[in-house]
Amino acid sequence: MGQTDSYVPETSKIEHIIPQNAFADTDALGRMDYHNLVVCCPGSVKRIPGISIEKSMHCDSRKKNRMIHFSPLSSDIEKTLSYITNTKDPRAGAIISSDETIMTEIGGCGDKCYNSNDNILNLNHPTLRESRISVVKGIIQSMKIREKKNKVTIEWLEKILRQYENKTIPYSYVSPLDGTQKTYEAYMEFRGIAIYYLTKKIRSLSKQKLS
Repeated sequence: MGQTDSYVPETSKIEHIIPQNAFADTDALGRMDYHNLVVCCPGSVKRIPGISIEKSMHCDSRKKNRMIHFSPLSSDIEKTLSYITNTKDPRAGAIISSDETIMTEIGGCGDKCYNSNDNILNLNHPTLRESRISVVKGIIQSMKIREKKNKVTIEWLEKILRQYENKTIPYSYVSPLDGTQKTYEAYMEFRGIAIYYLTKKIRSLSKQKLS
């Protein structure tokens, strides 16, 4: 792992899905195969005031040179994942996989088990769960405000869904190459749980219309 190059405007780190030590020292192409690289946010980032994730608890720090049995870049992985979106559930915000091995590796044990060696990525750390469920709470709050004025419709929910599905957040930075300001659009944070929740809500309303 190391710092990303200057084309990435924020401080980030590179993680190898298949660990570097799995490749021979002479296999430079294998070590730097872009299909095997993902960008990670830096450790100990405070997402919630007063709460941060210790560096040793961050996904790349915990993974180290261990192998995981899936690629986060594969569209197939999404088919096995769901989220706990019930805000009253003590596990609210957790990622759930129907694949037992993946569930263990992403961090399927409870709050008291985060040091379990099998929990490789720690994606269900309480801080991450709270960050995810806060997105759902925001959507629910928007729905309540909407209900006071208008009925929450499938069309309205689909509009919100598209905001999470597409790159809709403008981001500007100064290029270190030529000093000019660059602007691009990025995805919203924790969009996975938002897409999952909104899709379920739309399906539910669709069934109500048919009944």
